[in-house]
Amino acid sequence: MIFIGARATGERDNVKFAVSPRWQIVAAAAFVACSTYFAASNPLIAFGIVAVALAVALPTPTFLISVLWILLCRPGSELLVTSIGSLTLTEIDLLPLLATIAAVRIPTAPGVRQKTSTLSWLALLAWPIWYLLRTLLPHASSSAYFGSVAVDLRSVSMYLVFIPIGLYVHRRGAVAGIKLVCYGAYVACAIAIAAWLLLTLGFVDPARTTFVNFLSISDVRPGGELLIAVTAVMLLLGQAPLAFGSRVLSVLLLIAEVLVSQTLSLALAIAAGFVVASLLRWGSFKLSHKLLAILAVLAFAGIAFGGLSGDSRFNLASRIGEDSAQYRVTELEVVARELSANGLSSAIGVGPGSVIAVNNPYTHAVDLKRDTHSLYSNIVLKTGLTGLALFLVPMVLSLRQLIAAKTLLSRAIAGSLVAVLVLSLTVPFVWTAGGFSGLAILYVVAANLATSRTETARTELRTA
Repeated sequence: MIFIGARATGERDNVKFAVSPRWQIVAAAAFVACSTYFAASNPLIAFGIVAVALAVALPTPTFLISVLWILLCRPGSELLVTSIGSLTLTEIDLLPLLATIAAVRIPTAPGVRQKTSTLSWLALLAWPIWYLLRTLLPHASSSAYFGSVAVDLRSVSMYLVFIPIGLYVHRRGAVAGIKLVCYGAYVACAIAIAAWLLLTLGFVDPARTTFVNFLSISDVRPGGELLIAVTAVMLLLGQAPLAFGSRVLSVLLLIAEVLVSQTLSLALAIAAGFVVASLLRWGSFKLSHKLLAILAVLAFAGIAFGGLSGDSRFNLASRIGEDSAQYRVTELEVVARELSANGLSSAIGVGPGSVIAVNNPYTHAVDLKRDTHSLYSNIVLKTGLTGLALFLVPMVLSLRQLIAAKTLLSRAIAGSLVAVLVLSLTVPFVWTAGGFSGLAILYVVAANLATSRTETARTELRTA
């Protein structure tokens, strides 16, 4: 056994069993956690004690589980919630720290030589630093509502996940980062499909859960949908690690998830990312690959214009006239009005904690919304055009690095980043802990691929 071994003492029948030191640490932490829980009735503190012990004793599994939990947990569906003064904390707030402790203890894989440029790290941190500075400036609107700044800062705090992910990719290679994204996407797909089956068969009632919302058979939404867009583009280009080594299973998982969630924005983002990545490598494609690319684009276009059915949620023509589309347009109008009310607002934003009032076409009531459906309007509302420019800098830098690498893998990841850009127009996946974390992995992988041609070649061989 790995953790419990026999130690002979010189006599055949006298055998003693010794528990591995790492499990002694975990057992001691579990005892302290149980004592803390019953004494203070604080599950988050108890969870933290055991989790830190696991990070020290079992760093790699702890890191992977921590990051996957952040990526797949749906916002507002956290399991552990506690309050410290007026601040509400969940396990998502502590997992980046836990992942960092684990990443520090993960050994460097043989043959991995990674180097991330200082410019890349400065670009990554530019927007969150500006966001923090913006909280110190006065509000730039007299008409907007304002809530707790701490809630907005919780989302931005997820940029701390760059630290453990950077350490992990630096030590295990870009391959490990790509696998983390793709296998996370396959898990999200499997969860969504299972929820859809259970709901369809009547075994469960519509509900919102930690990893998936299944409100109807045509609206099953798992956490980590951003990963699905990224993985789909890479899989279409033959550069994604495969679920259980099967390309057929991988494709079926992604197609089934898109069908059960019926997220039109997701389908359009995948198509856009695939088109861009294909054009970047068009000259090196075989004729058969070019024909497949054209057929894939035509299939996406057919679905978007009612190819499945006229009342499908994938029908772009019918969706434009729906209340959900009008709701998004109303959000944009409100944000534009807030920014135009004050000349300073456009440059630096209304400010963190800002809340907009939007007429809800479903309930005919007025919703007070902290976040909008468009990532870009949300960033401009909080931090202005300055914040939007700083947010896009690492995206542009990563795309430039990936295109310059001139490999199929780098172009596939570039297409994935384009998919994220398109998806963010109408769906705020990035404006969540999981979204920020997924983007962090892509940025770190892009930076490392750009500085390590050996790793790039090795990755292409493994993912081909």
